[in-house]
Amino acid sequence: GGLARFDGARFEVMDIASQPGLASNRITSMVADGPDAAWFVTQEGHLGHLEAGRVRTILVPATPMPDAIGLVVASGRFYCQTAQGDIWTSDGTTPWRLLMRVPPAGPGSVEALANTRVGQGWASFGGALVPLTPEAGAVARRLPLETQGITGGTGRDLWVGLARGVGHVTDQGFTVLDIRPALQEATNVILHV
Repeated sequence: GGLARFDGARFEVMDIASQPGLASNRITSMVADGPDAAWFVTQEGHLGHLEAGRVRTILVPATPMPDAIGLVVASGRFYCQTAQGDIWTSDGTTPWRLLMRVPPAGPGSVEALANTRVGQGWASFGGALVPLTPEAGAVARRLPLETQGITGGTGRDLWVGLARGVGHVTDQGFTVLDIRPALQEATNVILHV
């Protein structure tokens, strides 16, 4: 139903009725952009920016994207994932373009996009991590277990949710955390704080 901004005392709801710069109330993903700003994507694929309580649409999709559900900003580019798992990209001035289709094995999870602290974007597809670059053809990094969710760590590393646990991916390799008692359900959403 739009965006809700909390100023420390109250919530302000911003929707298409109150914000002419908002193209749709169906906000599906947000990324922080400083202390009082955020990038967001709508279900239809509109890219928007919220800053100091004002909303503006940056990018209107040339054709509606099929259910945009994820957004990451990496190295000055925007990457959006659809419900089917496909990844689209834009620099914010040119229309979205399809960067990669979901591998035949099936889509990643809803939390299948992540950004490291050094600005490298990643997509997770089952047992593979793919670096997000403006051009197609990035080489996937295969993992021994299927990922469910993904988040950036403290530098170039990534943390991944697994069917029964949590893994850590670094330049040196992949390790599974020894969690006790063991997790009994899949870790679909993970956040490193």
